Amino acid sequence: MIGIFVAAYSAGFASDILGRRLVIYIGCVLCIVGVVVQSFAESAMTIFGGKLVSTLGFGLGHVLAPVFVAEIAPDELRGICLTLINTMIVLGQWGCALVAYGGSFIASDWGWRMPFLTQLVPPVLMLALAVPLLPESPSWLLLKGRREESGKSLEKFHGADLDVEAKLAVLEAAIEQEHSVSQDKASYLDCFKGSNKRRTTIIVMAYLA
Repeated sequence: MIGIFVAAYSAGFASDILGRRLVIYIGCVLCIVGVVVQSFAESAMTIFGGKLVSTLGFGLGHVLAPVFVAEIAPDELRGICLTLINTMIVLGQWGCALVAYGGSFIASDWGWRMPFLTQLVPPVLMLALAVPLLPESPSWLLLKGRREESGKSLEKFHGADLDVEAKLAVLEAAIEQEHSVSQDKASYLDCFKGSNKRRTTIIVMAYLA
């Protein structure tokens, strides 16, 4: 939980500076390193250290996935795509439970090492197949003043039939609106004041459920 907390707090800042794609790459690498350390650990402290590293990577992905999907998904599919994120998380947990159950029948150390090792599958597939082919977020490129690259990224995500200039205009208007809103200084404490407290409570309870 420590790793997830730290990653959740820092993912937004990191992705705004480095880009969504690079931070996702870093998250995958952290997951792989952490899982390998846990899988071949010889002590509880080593397992704890590996878990800390892997949860840092998981936290980056957990925070950035909804942001990235919201920025690249077609308007008519955005809600469905965002819903699928949590659906995949639950399916992954179900798969992990099955692997752990299978490991319980192995009498050797591999009974507990195998469930750790299977956690390599998602980040390795991401690094090998997804990340190399994944364009950068058009919104982030616009945020950095790279308009031409943003247009090319939009074409890769949405196809050549997309009215790129119209979509860029919409994104630019959204970014401008965010900038104007961000001029009003706010802090995390504001999440627990006034009507915001109710919204925060709803979000917390939804995740705890």
